[in-house]
Amino acid sequence: MNKVGYDPGFYDAFKHAGFKSIRFFAKHGQSPEVYKQAIDDALNRDLTVVLTVFSAKTNGKQDFVDFWRDYAAFYQMYPKELVFEVMNEPEMAGHPGAQKNEYGGYIWSDPDSKAVMDWIGEAVVAIREYSPKRVIAIGGTGHNNVEYIKYVSPEFLTYRLPDGTGFADDENIWGVFHHYRPTAWSHSAQ
Repeated sequence: MNKVGYDPGFYDAFKHAGFKSIRFFAKHGQSPEVYKQAIDDALNRDLTVVLTVFSAKTNGKQDFVDFWRDYAAFYQMYPKELVFEVMNEPEMAGHPGAQKNEYGGYIWSDPDSKAVMDWIGEAVVAIREYSPKRVIAIGGTGHNNVEYIKYVSPEFLTYRLPDGTGFADDENIWGVFHHYRPTAWSHSAQ
């Protein structure tokens, strides 16, 4: 049984409101088949789907990489309107951070960021096995804060594909960031 919390009517409402895309969260441990109907429903309404995950529910890097390999294999024949966002907000996913900043987030050190970007880079290699041209969205560390977009670069994404190419050669990578300042504006006050 599909226990995804969505209703296809929501997609109709999004489309009617003028939205052209949705962002959809998959859960680790769920097979890609679980989300097929939800993704198909959105694509059939001409909505672009950005499929993303938190990485907290994995059993380490290899499980995370295998997750993306499975999803890439399952959805390999899907159109370009299905985008994979490799990791949403590494800080929320339990990846370690450094010292708190004045906004309540963390100031990430390069070693912490290198570890997170290594997970992401290995996931990109797994995705490219089945989807060499699929758009992949990658954010930096923390909550994908804008100041950490610098990690979406060849310096930190050092992966290599079997043909020897890497991040700098890939025309189908989106750099993404979140901007939560002022927090009272971006998040509802309680």
